Amino acid sequence: ELILIDKNTIKQKNFFKIDITNYEELNDLIKDKKPKIILHYAAEIFDNNNKDEINKNNINGTFNLINSANENDVKQIIFTSTFSIYEKDYPHLISESEPMSCNNLYGISKAETERILLSSEKKLNVVIFRCPVIVDKTRAHRMGILFEFIKDGNTLWIVGDGKNKIQFLSAFDLFKVTKLSFNLTGKKIYNIGTDRVVNLKDTFQYLVDKTNSQ
Repeated sequence: ELILIDKNTIKQKNFFKIDITNYEELNDLIKDKKPKIILHYAAEIFDNNNKDEINKNNINGTFNLINSANENDVKQIIFTSTFSIYEKDYPHLISESEPMSCNNLYGISKAETERILLSSEKKLNVVIFRCPVIVDKTRAHRMGILFEFIKDGNTLWIVGDGKNKIQFLSAFDLFKVTKLSFNLTGKKIYNIGTDRVVNLKDTFQYLVDKTNSQ
């Protein structure tokens, strides 16, 4: 059985409107439903510059999940972290052991959340997926300006030569690797992405060609 919680109302089966920063409500639900695995997708997003709000949700909320998980014998927490913990221009593929280089509030909070999860009690299994930009039809609005430019035949501006590369990950693939991790034990971290990464210039050119944009 899948149980969904969020601080915002979602029209889905088995949904409970709960803010993870509210420990009593969160713990009461976990105690009642007795989940074996918690998928921790909750986060204050990148475009929020309110440090207190980001830390309250991303860090304090995670503490609440861990404490309730330990109290109620949850076996595993699976957490979606972010590539935003890396900000340098890397000429090589980034491994899980690469030192973090973020200065943005979102990345810093995610890095701290990773540290908290990795230092949790030994009995709690933890899997951390460091995700690039996640794309899905429900997240298409994040590309809205780009699509509007292409539809209207406007010029797409690129800063630099356009050879920089950005990873994307489909939500479907994230769900697949999440399912594969259900039986992992211990504390694990994985950088995930796509095998074939195309630079921004080629990505934009592909979109222009496929849509016959002028």
